Amino acid sequence: MNYKEAREYIKKASQYGIVPGLDNISNLCDKLGNPQNELDVIHIAGTNGKGSVGAFAEQILIESGKKVGRYVSPSVFDYLEQFRINAENMSEDRYAYYISRISEVADKMTPHPTPFEMETAVAFLYFKEEQCDVVLIEVGMGGREDATNIIPKSLVSVITPISMDHMKFLGNTLEEIAYQKSGIIKNNGLVVTAKQENCVMNVIENECREKNARLIKADSVTEYEISLDGEYQRENAAVAEEVCRHIDGVSENDIKNGLKNTVWHGRFEKICDKPEFIIDGAHNIDVRKGSKKVSKSITAIEKSCI
Repeated sequence: MNYKEAREYIKKASQYGIVPGLDNISNLCDKLGNPQNELDVIHIAGTNGKGSVGAFAEQILIESGKKVGRYVSPSVFDYLEQFRINAENMSEDRYAYYISRISEVADKMTPHPTPFEMETAVAFLYFKEEQCDVVLIEVGMGGREDATNIIPKSLVSVITPISMDHMKFLGNTLEEIAYQKSGIIKNNGLVVTAKQENCVMNVIENECREKNARLIKADSVTEYEISLDGEYQRENAAVAEEVCRHIDGVSENDIKNGLKNTVWHGRFEKICDKPEFIIDGAHNIDVRKGSKKVSKSITAIEKSCI
């Protein structure tokens, strides 16, 4: 199977839709040797800021000299940006190799794994076989029943700001959505959370009590210089900063340099000065409210695209 064929195989599997739950991904990974069990994972859930927190943490960990895997979804500019090691996308040949391996197992399964389940298995295999020191895994949707949540443990469970999104699957209240997202918290684990609404924090605190997990509430904003625009990015940076303080081998200087050197395209990124033109991946009400520098031109563009 070449890259084009591998992509077509995944696209064809979209007929299986979104299927929350861990049974199928557990079965798939078991047949692949459970690569997820051998990874040191920083697991990131939340509604807004998952990608930016991951980008900051990735660069901090790279500054510390670690080999860093990162799995995000969905992609924005290039499909293969979902699977990265030290900020480099997976090659097309490597992707085709993993999909070929997974298809041999998946095609014998009933029900057939979904695209996200197979992509998650690709990430687990890739990071294990490349012997990454630390792996950043971003939840696809929710957390408790998300395919990424088959990892048995995590170095840190990270929860970014939670707001209303994916209500069809996660619930119609903040408390219901927070319950799903806090499901990534592991027994006796470490949890770092961003600032949350009181009702959301209550859910997170209750989950931590039930699982005897240690909860750390990140400072509201970082005091270090950051590379990404937007005041809300200072909040995301503070979360990444706190997370990385609990990873062995990361110095304060690594944190400082990592926050300054982070690159994360397509997140409130200015691509032209005259006229001022900014692109952003805002996709729900809360993240739009957080972009305080949005200009009238962007509002006009946004309206024209609705």
